[in-house]
Amino acid sequence: MSGLLRKNTQRDIARRSSELSIRPTAENNYYRFRLLSFPPDPEFMKSAGLTYYRDLHFLPRYMHIVWTEEPSDKSPTGVRNVRYAIPCPASEYIRVNSNLTKKSCPICNAGNAALQAYTESNKRNQVAKEKWLRCKNVFEALVPVYVVNDPNNDSNNGSVKVWKVNEEQYQRLVNLVNEAERGKTPIFNDEAVDLYFSFEKVEKSRTNKKTGETHTWMQNDIGKLGLTTTVYKVSGLDDLVKGLNFDATWFTIPSMDDLQDFYAKHIATASSPVNDIPNDIPGMPAAPKAAPKAAPKDDFKELSAFEAAPVEAPVKKAAPPPMDDIPATPATPKAPVTETTPNETNLDADIDSFMKGIKL
Repeated sequence: MSGLLRKNTQRDIARRSSELSIRPTAENNYYRFRLLSFPPDPEFMKSAGLTYYRDLHFLPRYMHIVWTEEPSDKSPTGVRNVRYAIPCPASEYIRVNSNLTKKSCPICNAGNAALQAYTESNKRNQVAKEKWLRCKNVFEALVPVYVVNDPNNDSNNGSVKVWKVNEEQYQRLVNLVNEAERGKTPIFNDEAVDLYFSFEKVEKSRTNKKTGETHTWMQNDIGKLGLTTTVYKVSGLDDLVKGLNFDATWFTIPSMDDLQDFYAKHIATASSPVNDIPNDIPGMPAAPKAAPKAAPKDDFKELSAFEAAPVEAPVKKAAPPPMDDIPATPATPKAPVTETTPNETNLDADIDSFMKGIKL
């Protein structure tokens, strides 16, 4: 399960229904999207006390994510993996309506304290190492798209969705868009070209900085990526984007209480005790309340600024676009792999690099 909150409110249901699930494509089949923007919602901004202006095509952010095993009667093993996540104040868009910054994030500060304890133990303190890894934030970007063709679920066609991408995928999109804009190719208008890509097994590699050894593996990811060649018009995009209710559904700003609560429930109660980590962490209560090992399904409280349930606009269908304008040999812009979570094989080198850039 994904999402910012675990409670099954109407807002969470709306978020999941607007989130796009990407699955592997068959040979010569492609996802095809019209790229859009996240427009500000004046009514919501006023009701939530927001005073910013936003007109972004991609919305990058950082998330604190913790995976835990919980009992499950439906699983053959008796347990299931559950994802808990909350936005980190390091995300730029959060700062416009919050006094929180990365320096005041209690989860980031706990991670820095754990990293310091691990380093000072000559990297023998595995408890501190585990806690540091659980506190790290992970990059992701939200991309609003009009689905022209979903090769795995045609019921998505003609609707507006939010597509989550990781850092490497985000960089490939940015490179592609920058190249197109230099060539004055229309992309984000109602009359423009489409983005297309395959999702398939691709080879990944990582080099150990200490030994020089390279590890390779196969992983599902974006393969061929490019822009179609025919400019055509999709009518009614403005109404469809407004129907996404992005501000009320996705634009979630955590409070200090939310961050402390997340830390106490999903990080401080890790499988190993963390008594060797100091309690005087900036932004952290002296004694966080412990939570049960198996968190209840609805344990994450609603944020008060977003209690109003969004109303989804009806899906409107556009005329079928030309489908024979995908180049026979698609361009595949490459971007260097940027790792947000270190691999165990080069963890020490990663920590050494990280420590050089911070002041403890």
